[in-house]
Amino acid sequence: MGHWRIVEIKRCNSEPVPIWVETVPHQWGGVSQYNGVPVNDDISWAGSGDGESGAGIGLGFVGGRLACALLRWLVRHRLASSHHHIAGLSPNAPSYRRIRRPARPAHFQAQETILADLPRPLSQDLPLSPPASRPSSPAPGNKRKSVDSDNLATKRLRTSSLSDRHGHPFHHLPTLPPASSAAPPSLHFPSASTTTARSEPCEDGEVPEDPPPPPHGSAADCALYHPNTVPIRRPKRGRPPHKYYDDLHDKYYQAGRLLKYSGDARFWSTYPPSHKEYRPLAHPPPVNSLYHKHGGVIARLELVDALVCFTYSIWTRDYSRKTCTKETWDTINAFMTWCKGKWLTQDAIHEAEKAFIGLICMIEAFIEGRKMFYSIRHGLDLEMDRISGQAKVKIENAIHEVDQSASTPGIQVGKSQGTPPMLPSPASIAPTNSANSTPTTRDGGTPNTTTARPPPDTRNPPPQQFRPPTSNKPISFFPLLPRRLRENASSIPQSYIDAAQKVTEPIDVNTISELKDLTATFRSTASSMAEAQQTLNLATMARHFPRTFSRMVNSALTSTEEHEPDFEDEEGELFWPGQLVTGEGLGWVCLMGKAMIQEFGKAYGYRGLDGVVPKPNDPPKKQQQQPQQQRS
Repeated sequence: MGHWRIVEIKRCNSEPVPIWVETVPHQWGGVSQYNGVPVNDDISWAGSGDGESGAGIGLGFVGGRLACALLRWLVRHRLASSHHHIAGLSPNAPSYRRIRRPARPAHFQAQETILADLPRPLSQDLPLSPPASRPSSPAPGNKRKSVDSDNLATKRLRTSSLSDRHGHPFHHLPTLPPASSAAPPSLHFPSASTTTARSEPCEDGEVPEDPPPPPHGSAADCALYHPNTVPIRRPKRGRPPHKYYDDLHDKYYQAGRLLKYSGDARFWSTYPPSHKEYRPLAHPPPVNSLYHKHGGVIARLELVDALVCFTYSIWTRDYSRKTCTKETWDTINAFMTWCKGKWLTQDAIHEAEKAFIGLICMIEAFIEGRKMFYSIRHGLDLEMDRISGQAKVKIENAIHEVDQSASTPGIQVGKSQGTPPMLPSPASIAPTNSANSTPTTRDGGTPNTTTARPPPDTRNPPPQQFRPPTSNKPISFFPLLPRRLRENASSIPQSYIDAAQKVTEPIDVNTISELKDLTATFRSTASSMAEAQQTLNLATMARHFPRTFSRMVNSALTSTEEHEPDFEDEEGELFWPGQLVTGEGLGWVCLMGKAMIQEFGKAYGYRGLDGVVPKPNDPPKKQQQQPQQQRS
């Protein structure tokens, strides 16, 4: 015998009624009837015992008519003070202490009122809901198979509240929207590769699951930019006069000098006092300031800022005059190498800092590309036109001589003859073993090998040196041939080609030097650009310099408008530098470099010219005279 006690009766609108029954021995699990009413077919049992007697089995969610009948019967007979015999229980089964409570009619009347308001469950004979049709879907829909009575216990709804999933699966009681039901379990979202697939067809009463949002930090999320990152489109001012560029040249040349001195002095102050290159600052920054904590980074930023200012100042003067002064650009090479070395000597350098190494290499490549372009355009191209013109005339004359030789009788063109034909002489008739004889080069005779040969004629080298070009190897001097031969290239006589190959044209030492400088510049440009694109590219700009990247990709400027942006503007439009073979783009490199310094330096409190170490030799009068000259 076991003692029963109703602990809790709940009603959640139209949800099934949860009941918890205590003090039931573990043998209760084998009961098939309760007071003559079968229970195994319509009640889901759940719970566990106390570890010894098995008491404490919970009667879970009860549905259907049996739930209402059993609850009414339990309340009516007041199970709190009655004992019931259950078939199959052992008479010696342990039981818990009975709790007596005073009978309160009002309490039981309220419980009966609650139970009377329960909605009537649906009939068991109702057919199942048909699946939703999807004629337009490329994938076949999942058709509902016939449900056997044996598989009802294993069937589970796809979308329901927590209480529905633990209740009986056959009786579908009305449910509330998910907002008013219990907390839903954690959903398992598909992977990123399956988020674009169409969801399953929803049955009647089911709520389709929305696809999960894309994870933060993905490539798609990085590609989206907020509207406030769009650069400001300044009004275009057109091409300024030469004086404007001259003022910019003087301004940023002086700024580069100040930044260069400050970067060197600050870098030397970062060494330990025992180092041989340690030089303390006369007025060091405060101990707790960012300039003191990040002195090495600030020094390198000042050095690369000075390089950008120097480059921009020289470029403004050349750009206004559409020229390239190679001698002026050569003065920046030493400082460029020095600045690049300071960035390369840092260990465990960050990817954002490596971008400044790429910036220095890109500046070097564009400077060399500009020098190469203007060297070809204004000097070497004209000189090569003059040399090739003279070579064409000589080739034409050589081919004309071949035609005249072929028209002369007695001369076989193309046959090699060592000596010209002449009348017989005593020397030619004499035996070949004579000591005073001269060897002849007749077709049928063989000269004496014991006699000394005369030195070969260097003016007319033997034709055996010239090999006729094969069909697989094109003629390199084909553009220099006469037009009548170029138009009929398949039938050019070999004698013409041999005559053209003998033509030479002298060049002076200046042209030789320019050609050598061109090849060296080309190799240097290719090497610098290959190194620059490894550490400075659009992907690096998007990750570590998003503001500068947005100013470039959202720009309406063109490649020929390098004069439009202001050098110190932090919100204006920029342009990704184009191809250096055009000779232009160096201004865009300087503008991009200045924007990178400003964006990267904000994390370190970099102030540019406002935070430089002043020169001890500069008198204060110069700083006062400059504004007066600008006003006048």
